[in-house]
Amino acid sequence: MRPGSSSTRVTPVVPFLTGTSTSALLLADRMRRRGVNVQPIVYPAVPDAAARLRFFLNTSHADAHIDEAVVILAQETAPGSAAKTSAVCAS
Repeated sequence: MRPGSSSTRVTPVVPFLTGTSTSALLLADRMRRRGVNVQPIVYPAVPDAAARLRFFLNTSHADAHIDEAVVILAQETAPGSAAKTSAVCAS
């Protein structure tokens, strides 16, 4: 970061912590089946408790695409969903 620049960083990579590698793999599979391209990041790349999904945003994504992905993610991580994750959004 350059001197005098803002400490707020914008990045095209959005992580979503899932709690375990198994949860990340299952959730990524369910998201893909619903049309959302997301990459699971699992052990040994990260500690098992730090497993996550990694969303990559780019200029071809319209707001509607992002909104739809958020809705699907919320549905798949809701209590009682088949994904059974203890997911939290990372920042």
